[in-house]
This record gives sequence, C-alpha cells and structure tokens, in this order.
Amino acid sequence: MLNAWQQQEPVGPTHNELTDECRNFFADGQVNGSSGGIAHTFAGTLSNQSLNGGSYYLNTAFVLSAYKLSYPGIPCVGGVNLVPQFTAPNPVNAGETVGFDGMESDVTLNWTGLTLESSTPKYATYKWNFGDGSPEVTGFAPGAPSVNSPGTSPCAAPWLAPCAASTFHSYQYGGTYEVTLTVTDTGGNTASVTQPTTVNGPARPIPPPPPSPSPSPGASGSGATPGVSSSGSPSSSPSGVAVKPILPAPVATQAVLSTSLPKTLRGGLVVRYSVNEQVTGRFEVLLAASIAHRLGLHAPLATGLPAGTPAQVVIGKALLVTTKGGRNTIKIQFGKVTSARLHRLHKVSLLLRLILRNGSAATTTVLSKITLSH
Repeated sequence: MLNAWQQQEPVGPTHNELTDECRNFFADGQVNGSSGGIAHTFAGTLSNQSLNGGSYYLNTAFVLSAYKLSYPGIPCVGGVNLVPQFTAPNPVNAGETVGFDGMESDVTLNWTGLTLESSTPKYATYKWNFGDGSPEVTGFAPGAPSVNSPGTSPCAAPWLAPCAASTFHSYQYGGTYEVTLTVTDTGGNTASVTQPTTVNGPARPIPPPPPSPSPSPGASGSGATPGVSSSGSPSSSPSGVAVKPILPAPVATQAVLSTSLPKTLRGGLVVRYSVNEQVTGRFEVLLAASIAHRLGLHAPLATGLPAGTPAQVVIGKALLVTTKGGRNTIKIQFGKVTSARLHRLHKVSLLLRLILRNGSAATTTVLSKITLSH
C-alpha cells in the first residue's frame, strides 16, 4: 500500500523501512557455521539462533525510541531488557535532602509513539518506596524533577510531569531503610530492585504501649503461675532467669548481577544480598524439573515452594553465615556436569531461593527469577 513506516528525521529522510534499519546488525553471542557458500545453493551456513530444531541467522530488532530518546539510545537490540538499578547514597544524615538516581537502569521499552490505540506518546514509569512509611513517588522516566515528586515540578523536555527516574527524599530519623525502585515499561513489564540506605540521626520514637486491662475480681487468687504475664506469655523462668525475647523474622533482599550464561557457568552466579541482622542460611539455584529431565540432569527435588510453582530441582547451593546486618556479594558455583548440560541451552530461566534464620529461629525466604542467555 506504500503507506508503511519510513525513516525521516532526525537521522535523515533515508526512507528505510523497519526491516532495513538493523539488517546488518547481529546480537553478540555464539555464531555457528560459515559465511562461505555451499555446493549448489552457494548459501552460507551461519546461525545464531536455534528455533524448533532449525538454525537461523537473525539480525537484531529496530527500536524507534532510540532515535527519539538518548536513553539508552541503542537502536538495534537483540532483546528487551528491563533491569532497574540505582546506587543508594550511604550513609546520609537525618534531615538532609538526598538524591536517588535511577538512570543506571537498563530499560529498552521506555517510549512508545503514536499508535492506533493512543494519540499521545507513552513513557516508562518509575515508582520509589523509601522504606520509612512515607508516600511512594511515581512518575515518568527518564526525567528528573527539581523537587520531590509526585507534585508537579519542572522536568526537562520532552518528559511529562511528574518525572521520577531520579528523585529526592529526606529522612526524619536514623536507621537503615530498604529503598525499592519498581520500573514498568511501555509493554507492561514490571521489575524491582531494593537497596539499603543508612541514615545517621535520632532514633524514631517508640510509641508507649497501650495500658494493661484491669484485672478481673478475684484474679489474684485464681492460681496465676509466677513468671507469666497477664497475656499468658512467659516473662521469666521459675528460677528468675529472663527468657530471651522472640525476635521478628529477618529482613533480606537479593539481586543477581550475572546475565551471561557462558560466564556464569565458568565463573559462578554472582548475587548481591543484604540482611538486617545476624543470620544463617543458604542460597539455592533451582531449575524446572522438566528442563532438567530433557537435559538428562539428575538433581534433588526442591521442597517448600509456593503453591502453583512448577516442580524444581536444586542445581546449585551456597551457605550464608553473617555476624551482623549489612550487604555483600556471594558467588554460587555449578558442578562440571551441570555446567556442561546447561551450556547446551541458548537461554535458561532459573529461580534463586534464599532461606534465612535468626537467633530466635524465625525464618525468611526470598525467591527471585533469573534469566541467563548467550
């Protein structure tokens, strides 16, 4: 019909159609075959994809937003990335206005132009939770406001207000706060990352406990057991030794830094984690049992997963023992047989499970999805 999209400004009126833009660009990764022609057909045998048993040599896809925005500004991509990331300022002082810069994030689908469904462009949205009970900040990306959102504030063109790829916040009290950034791209995909921020300053006041209920008549002679409070919880042992209080479950976060399947199989899966107290536990890397069976990989079956989770096997482990709260990184190594089997795949989805326990035997489990590719 001669009415399809053709390239115009700002690059120039080349009139390239969509498939012309990235026809000579190919994603990094393992390339098989040869560019030399074979007999009779004179066709090469290069391939970088394996689909339904066939080998194909596919170029990358064109992203129009790269010509409209300088973020991330890559017009030919091999896949859609959605990796929220920011560096938490540490430490800061109570009462200071500090900035959180989410421009470190890798978001491919950050802009969508005019469509049949919408007459206005769409932008990716960022949502910040500062971990102190204050209202969440939500706005468009990748602009940065001059004051804290979500109030209307000046944003660099062409961003709509409020813009929140970067934002500002002030903490009133000291402590360690878990700051969470959640990004939703224009395709509706959502991902989050959490980082701790330490604030130096006065502790948050603890509200006084509610008054105890008045004892009912005759309670003093009802055979109350010494060492037991009115609520029935033991306050001390019969010998007068105080009973250790029950602590809440530990708080933990984890984020996988590895994305390359070959590098991970050679050097291990790199995980950044944070905990709020002294804990013991373990990391487990889980693979769908159906994929393990197809690869001929024998591993123990994972138990205790949430209802509805497909059967998983444990293909990697690492112990975690801390003496205090904080954050660090750990590397989870795979065995030779496991690495050899996984290397056959072009891409694999895994689950990372962190199981922790503190001094009161309270437990916490954190479950994350991982995608590794060539």
